[in-house]
Amino acid sequence: MNLIFQYLLFTGISCWQAPRAEVEYQLWQRAERPQEWEIRVSVRGLDPQAGPVAFRLQDWGGWSEVDSLYLERVASEPPSEPPREANSETVGLWTLQIPEDWDGRASFHYRLHLPKLDSKVQRRLGLLPTRAPDYAFGFRWNTLVEVLQRGEPIPARRTLEIHADNGSEIVTGWGGRSRKKQRVELAGDGGNGPIAIGRIAAQASGRRGDFKVEVFQFGQGGNAVDTVLQCLLAVGPELERIYGIRLPRPYRAFLTDTQGGGMGSRAGLRLGAQRQDPPGEERGFWFRQLIVHELLHHYNGILLREINQDSLWFKEGFTDYLALWHATAVGQVPRSWFAERIQELDAFARQRSAFGRVSFLEPGGSWRDGDGPLETMAYSGAAVMAFAADAELRSQGKPGLVQILRDLLAAEENYGIEQLQSWFEQNGLQAFWKQAVAGTEVPSAKQSLLKAGWTQEGQEVSLTYFGIAVDLEDSRRIAAVDPNGPAAKAGIQAGDWITGYYPARRTAAEVPAKLEGDYPWGLGAFLPSESGQTYVGVHREGQDLQVFLDPVLRPGGILVSLEEGPEAERFFQFAADS
Repeated sequence: MNLIFQYLLFTGISCWQAPRAEVEYQLWQRAERPQEWEIRVSVRGLDPQAGPVAFRLQDWGGWSEVDSLYLERVASEPPSEPPREANSETVGLWTLQIPEDWDGRASFHYRLHLPKLDSKVQRRLGLLPTRAPDYAFGFRWNTLVEVLQRGEPIPARRTLEIHADNGSEIVTGWGGRSRKKQRVELAGDGGNGPIAIGRIAAQASGRRGDFKVEVFQFGQGGNAVDTVLQCLLAVGPELERIYGIRLPRPYRAFLTDTQGGGMGSRAGLRLGAQRQDPPGEERGFWFRQLIVHELLHHYNGILLREINQDSLWFKEGFTDYLALWHATAVGQVPRSWFAERIQELDAFARQRSAFGRVSFLEPGGSWRDGDGPLETMAYSGAAVMAFAADAELRSQGKPGLVQILRDLLAAEENYGIEQLQSWFEQNGLQAFWKQAVAGTEVPSAKQSLLKAGWTQEGQEVSLTYFGIAVDLEDSRRIAAVDPNGPAAKAGIQAGDWITGYYPARRTAAEVPAKLEGDYPWGLGAFLPSESGQTYVGVHREGQDLQVFLDPVLRPGGILVSLEEGPEAERFFQFAADS
């Protein structure tokens, strides 16, 4: 589908005026039933001759795993019935029993039972609307049913009216902040967006030019509204300048303690601010990268969409890298941290069994494996590969990798493997595609940093030998222990799970292949302490153990320090501007 047409469709802008149906949603959070959202949907103006009509609640977030514990149908008019055989195509679908004299009006009444914060259901299904002690938070996609005719969303004007009987604040991505009641017009026929009802813990707003941002925080996490506001104001206008498409105005961000991470949508983004999290300014540069990552999904993930899951690595891994690049380019993170972060991603990806052994074309649509080797490769590994592609492009005197999003957006089409390969080949990366995408030879982060303008110096350091080998499929699991090594003497066993260690080097030392041996874990990762003792946390049979041991120090490690060279600053300039 043409991207401009998609944008017009989702924003509700029409090039022609045609009779449309009207869909009105009413959502109540009642004082006597704070654990529920009660929703009524009223539809009028449907064409009785246009085919079967149904209501459907998307299974986004996996609510079907708990089924009626989450969704309770109360009534519908005309009567409706669920499918006789439930499957992924029919879950959440209720088809109306249309009488012969039907006038095109319909209604659907249902309740959502919101999982309690930190309950087993909520921890497992964190995208579902959640009730916390002083607020409730959810998203449109698994809150409001869609109206279908002949299996497709109907073209209609959609409004949402929210009522909070207890006088709570209401904040949505479409309408901002209200008290007790809010009525908004929903954009298009399906764009996602946040809905929050309750006590606002903190808020901030500001503008840069005509780009206005509003930030709302709920829950018990450390106050992060100012950090989010400053970051969005710094990077939002730059994204608009580079990609040529405006972000929504005002742009709204929500912080909640319902779960970590983030989630972008057409009507703003949600970021995690959990109870154990410190204030925003103490959360580190990674938090700023996360903010930019979710904002950048407005371009790669919402305006641009993957044709299928084969190119998940481009949607997530390339977005993560470009978020890091944009955050650095506008000064939200320093260039020194950019170098540290990309090396961390490289080391993490190479610890798993897929990266460097499986090509980015092999998994097809099977990338999702619950943060396993393939999903790690699609996120961390693809970010490292994106950086390598960026460094190669710039070394050839071409605009950087931001150009791929510019070109895909300008083409006004969604993308798949065929479109990505064509772009790489047209931009002088034929050999790179063959080597790093279709093949398994992704240049290391250090190689790419050197190509991007960093310089290196090396010094010899001691390696820390523990006598531990970890599972290639999951580097947290100890596969074998040297019976004569320090780990065995301290009581660590094969089958234990590593939960942490200290003190670690900021940048791991390089270990020559001849020194790796059969038990290479930790050789270059640890900083020998003054006491000589090192801590390793392990989990065994339901117990967390703290083990202190004395690693054997061995010579031969090389600690490489990378310093910014004179070309490093130019790497963060968009070539079309120079």
